[in-house]
Amino acid sequence: MPRSQTSAEQPIPAAARMPWSLRVEGVSTVVRPGTASDLADVAVMHHRCSARTLLGRYQLGGRAPSILAMDRMLREPLSYVVARPASTGGTGAVLATAMLCADPNYGPQAVTASVLVQDSWQRLGIGTELMLHLAGVAAACGHRELVAYPGLMSEATRRLVTRVGTTRLIETADGVHLRTTLAPYATAGLGPLRTGALCDGDEMFLRRSG
Repeated sequence: MPRSQTSAEQPIPAAARMPWSLRVEGVSTVVRPGTASDLADVAVMHHRCSARTLLGRYQLGGRAPSILAMDRMLREPLSYVVARPASTGGTGAVLATAMLCADPNYGPQAVTASVLVQDSWQRLGIGTELMLHLAGVAAACGHRELVAYPGLMSEATRRLVTRVGTTRLIETADGVHLRTTLAPYATAGLGPLRTGALCDGDEMFLRRSG
């Protein structure tokens, strides 16, 4: 996994930080920016993921990252969690995480995209929803490409990224990764736009601010 660099170097529109609702199999969840206070729930979510799922997200041999690494990821400007409402109480409220960060190999035109969904919540459309949102955020921030470095080149990973643009499989001495040129309409994937929390005419929320 490439070393994370802050994507805050690119101005971030307000829409990228807006929470939005996502209903999954009758369960109400919210997609919102991750914070350090989510660390305990994110750690629990990682514990509930299989080695195969973790291998598809990290290049750590099927192991979860350290608590310190999770904390750093949650502090990224474009880090997200999918969580059940706080009223449900208890740990395990986070079902999935997603993140965009600067890509050290391709410069400012590209950002690294990553998604992790807990095993028991997979195949319900959460990964697709998150990838569409990440693509929308990336485009709104002025990026043109998404790069994915999955530890396991699964067909599911390829399906996610091919939904948001034209994807190429890149082979290097360090391994294989996916490079996707975003579609012209990628900003339409923003979660707040698709769920009606934000309208196309609300241009102030799409303006970039430092």
